[in-house]
Amino acid sequence: MGVRLALLLAVALVVANLVALASLSLERDRLDRQARAEREVERAASLVSVLEAVERAQRDEIARLASIRRTRLGVQDTPRLTSTSSDARSRVLHAALEDALPGRAIGASVRSRGDDRGDREVEEVVASIGLSDPDGDTGNWLNLVSSPSGDRVSPRR
Repeated sequence: MGVRLALLLAVALVVANLVALASLSLERDRLDRQARAEREVERAASLVSVLEAVERAQRDEIARLASIRRTRLGVQDTPRLTSTSSDARSRVLHAALEDALPGRAIGASVRSRGDDRGDREVEEVVASIGLSDPDGDTGNWLNLVSSPSGDRVSPRR
């Protein structure tokens, strides 16, 4: 009887630890996604003010130099996105960009796609932000595409 009780307690302990591990893993993934989106909002907000202060001809070069492996930035005449996706995460990203960059045209999307190897889904953050010229005219667009580390991205894809 005592052996059965000890075995039952051991199994219950293992199951409880597996449930806790799964819960912690899901929460960590959620916090990682949230932090990545916040980092991209900060990056975009900082870069927009720099890009709007320089001549149009220099903007794409500056954006390319500001790109990192996870995040590709480019300045084009057309937006990569013309509107924000309807899902909750895209709307939250859009609202954060609007708070950081009031009065600008913004398109935002958080979407899933297959990774480079095709064996798992990765989340991609995509945003287009309207840039103004120093004289106030509507200029071109900052297009941003961000994927988790290890996946190659291109703002023109």
